[in-house]
Amino acid sequence: ARAELEKQKPMFMLAESNDPAIHAAFDMTYDWKLLDTFAAIADGKAGADALRSWVRTGQDGFPADAYRMTFTTNHDVNSWRWGDTEKYGPRFRAFAVLAATLPGMPLIYSGQEAGLDRKIAFFEKDAIDWKRYDNADFYAALIKRKARHPALANGIKGGPVTVIDTGNPDVFAFRRALGKRFVTVAVNISDKPVALSVLPGIKAQTLPAWGYALGEK
Repeated sequence: ARAELEKQKPMFMLAESNDPAIHAAFDMTYDWKLLDTFAAIADGKAGADALRSWVRTGQDGFPADAYRMTFTTNHDVNSWRWGDTEKYGPRFRAFAVLAATLPGMPLIYSGQEAGLDRKIAFFEKDAIDWKRYDNADFYAALIKRKARHPALANGIKGGPVTVIDTGNPDVFAFRRALGKRFVTVAVNISDKPVALSVLPGIKAQTLPAWGYALGEK
């Protein structure tokens, strides 16, 4: 089917799947393993080590050119599993930063830029309140950084993840570099402030609870 479609026009196909084999025809799949990692951390069942483990094994079995969709929620999760406020609370932006800077193509679910704080009905009309845009500037900054920085490009065009040992087990820090350009990300995976060691491109010396810092060159 993909071969026949390509005869008509170039295609980009997303599969609502986490099966590496489906990349024989599809360009992108959902990174459910990363979402499960986020959920375990939000529930207090895991910490920064779970993210380091994801970096080591999260893409095992997937082709090098596979696009992975990264997300904190989607239509199924929001309606059937949890809402952002219920699951993440004040930790929400920390996970959104990770979804936007780790390898993959980030998904922003309808209403998240407006501070979506409830589950949306799946089969009935359930309008989003667009009077507020609590996270609009936040998401715009993340998208702008991803679009302009080569190390954050999608698929094989982006830079690989190098985990940085900060000496603090509650801090998950990594670097993505491409040539002489790089992006550094540090996220506090705890509910208390932490001291931050010197990291390339980052001036912050402390991170608040579930705080984050980004730097680049």
